[in-house]
Amino acid sequence: MKKIIVCAVLALATVGLFAQEAGKIRGSLNAGAAIPAGGGFGVAFDLNLGYNIWDNLNVGARFGGAAMVSVNEDAGSVGAATNTHILATGTYFFNPGNSGFAIFGGVGLGAYIMQDGDPIVIIASPIPVSAQAEGGTVFGCMLTAGFEFGRFRVAAEYHLVGNSPVSATVAGIGTPSFDSRNNNYFAITIGFTIGGGRWGR
Repeated sequence: MKKIIVCAVLALATVGLFAQEAGKIRGSLNAGAAIPAGGGFGVAFDLNLGYNIWDNLNVGARFGGAAMVSVNEDAGSVGAATNTHILATGTYFFNPGNSGFAIFGGVGLGAYIMQDGDPIVIIASPIPVSAQAEGGTVFGCMLTAGFEFGRFRVAAEYHLVGNSPVSATVAGIGTPSFDSRNNNYFAITIGFTIGGGRWGR
């Protein structure tokens, strides 16, 4: 009888240690640094809101964005890119239920709304060139991994985003040429979680 009681108490304690509980809403608010493909720097932010279909699996939606200055030394150019995105997300947490620390991995799929880029300066060209990336909505996906400690959250993300067309006009000639801008970027963010409890509770 004592063994049964002890086992029951341990089982209840283990269940209670799960921060995420199935059937509850959980989200996070994060901000950090963004690095565009090809080099440069910028800032990124995101707001996530999801539903715990299991204790360790959350599905939901993400609203975020990034503003970056890209520096391509090989092409000798400097430009700017800004986007906002809306993604459907899935995140799985690796936590046995007895620790305040949890590693996670996730994926997001959805639309990236690219703004018209600032004029790109071709610093390596002896002839003045005016170029600009066109805005528009493109499909993309996000791969992410990181960890949570209590309410604290750190994430590394890679965004695979469709290219944007670029139109360029050579001064003195006026004939436009066309290329594309690589919109992929990497981001590292820190933030905090809201709802759904916390790990190691």
